[in-house]
Amino acid sequence: MSVFKIRQVKKEIRTLGLAAKSAGSEGEFLVVGVVFRGSLWLDGVMRTTTHTADITDGSVEMITASRHHPQIRAILVHGDLLNDGCTIDPFNLSRETMRPVVALNYKGDLGSDEPDSTQVYTMDVTGEAPSYSIGLEGPVAVNILRTVSRDGVLPEALRVARILMSHFMEQSNIRFKNDSTA
Repeated sequence: MSVFKIRQVKKEIRTLGLAAKSAGSEGEFLVVGVVFRGSLWLDGVMRTTTHTADITDGSVEMITASRHHPQIRAILVHGDLLNDGCTIDPFNLSRETMRPVVALNYKGDLGSDEPDSTQVYTMDVTGEAPSYSIGLEGPVAVNILRTVSRDGVLPEALRVARILMSHFMEQSNIRFKNDSTA
């Protein structure tokens, strides 16, 4: 696993936030990605549909095919934004996109088959559950999270991804199981 070098975290660092939810049809999941410049500007939106609960491969294809891929410096995933049984493998996501991944409030299995050289740090960010940095040193990941968050809350890319996920689902008249907002 590569360790990515980010010498300076600029206030306009581009991050990608991912959110996913069941698309209502049996076995279909909608994945939404939002590219944000720091906590300042929305740069782009991407989405895809996968046919498995493991959204890793669909997310990798969506990200690498995007025109934003060369400018993305880190990918952000939040455990609470992977709904309805969606799972993602942050190690494969990092390896396949060649970008570091910060998994906030990640409840999935980190896997014991990763090489010893994998850079994974547990950190406490704004009082949330433990988070993991894959491909970045812990202090750099924390600095990125501070830069892309407003008032120490959810990073803007993840916040907007959650909003857009709801919007896309409402526009396509898809209703979720066990979703009180639908």
